[in-house]
Amino acid sequence: MSLQQDLGELERKVAEQDARLRVFETYAKAAVVIALIFGIGGAWGATAVSKAKDTIIELNDRLDTLDKKTAHIDDHVNTSTQTILKAKDAALADLRSQVPAVLQEAKALRRCRVCYQVVGSDGGDQGGQCGGERAGCSAWSDAPNWSSAYNDDSDNRSGWCAMRWRLECE
Repeated sequence: MSLQQDLGELERKVAEQDARLRVFETYAKAAVVIALIFGIGGAWGATAVSKAKDTIIELNDRLDTLDKKTAHIDDHVNTSTQTILKAKDAALADLRSQVPAVLQEAKALRRCRVCYQVVGSDGGDQGGQCGGERAGCSAWSDAPNWSSAYNDDSDNRSGWCAMRWRLECE
């Protein structure tokens, strides 16, 4: 069970015990009133009052125990919450401290270019569809943009070209 569930269960038990205590207090008061009205005394009246008082004392003890358990759980929840909040704050502070370095690194990447390499074909390149094994790069750009669409099987002959691409920045 989670701490919240434990706390809810304890609060439910406290409410039950509190209700039982009120019932017994009412019975005790009624027994005293009946004893006074009807003059019932002696052993029966004293026993009824004594049992009611004992029951009330027992229920009060149970309530005290439940209150202590509830307070202990509240303390644990508060401590855990504080620990979690401190860890969250520390993690955020760490991330915030890294932002300037990351921004500086991003600003340092001033120019980029796209490079390709043809590394082979399926053998259907007899007419030079792939142009043989070769490599090249675009010009350096400090404001790169999307290229035009590229189709690596533009002459519709059978076969394919194995190509690799990479982005180089400095």
